[in-house]
Amino acid sequence: MLCFSSLIHLLRDRITLHFLLFWFICLMGIAVAGRMIASRAAVSLSRSNHSLVRSRPTPPEAVSAILFGLFLAFYVAMILWREDFAFFDNDQLTDFSVAGRALPPPIWPSGGRFFPLAFQEFNALRFITRSPAGYQLFAVVQVLIVLLLLVVILRELRPSYRLLLMAALMLGPAFSIAFTGLVYPERDVLFWLVIMLFCLQRYSETRSPASFVTCLIGAHFVLYYKETVIVLIAAFAISYLCLEFYAERHAVRRFQQEFIRENALYFSLLAVCGVYVVFFASTMLPWAPSSYVANTTSR
Repeated sequence: MLCFSSLIHLLRDRITLHFLLFWFICLMGIAVAGRMIASRAAVSLSRSNHSLVRSRPTPPEAVSAILFGLFLAFYVAMILWREDFAFFDNDQLTDFSVAGRALPPPIWPSGGRFFPLAFQEFNALRFITRSPAGYQLFAVVQVLIVLLLLVVILRELRPSYRLLLMAALMLGPAFSIAFTGLVYPERDVLFWLVIMLFCLQRYSETRSPASFVTCLIGAHFVLYYKETVIVLIAAFAISYLCLEFYAERHAVRRFQQEFIRENALYFSLLAVCGVYVVFFASTMLPWAPSSYVANTTSR
């Protein structure tokens, strides 16, 4: 029993020490496996590939575009204006990335926390810049990519409605706080979730293997920024599969032959979640009372 416990501790220490290497190997494996599965799952669907009628923007829509452009310029200026590293949690940057040292992946079994990709982008960014403006500019680029993808995702809405919806999203606390503060992993969670949503939409329309693989890669990223994201991804995939199964419950022959193939992306998302569970369990075991839980229950 003692030998088994020592083996578990050794395994946990090795994975924790070289986590990014193991994570990257899994990323390559997911990409290769996803490409193979997507090729086999590709079906020639007779979809009406209708193109949206493009017309010249009407005056109200042109005014909406100008107003949104001004709003976006103000938003970016707000992110960059007089930024420094004086925020109370910025020591996670100043003590490591800004000081020229790499921050180890945040894997804290004693605290019950496992979000190993948080702040890792700044370990790479320190080789380019260590200024507050340079770090904030990275968040600005993420905002612009998110907005461009949302323009495509919401393309069936009228341009004025689309811009209004994006402005409302940008004003929401979950979005504005995440993108104006560098120490919130939720910024990367939102970034990769939008990429996943874009790829899901593209795959549902085109059955593109590239969209299939990119969606799995996005899932492999987003899961490691916040522990609770796995609930979102797994619940989404399981709910979709349950609805599809219920819709086709009478077509037994079709279910046996085509159900798994046509829903390969959602089964693959569950497999990626399974990889996350293995990483989580192997680094957090053996289970010990979390200091956070202990402090909370003692009050």
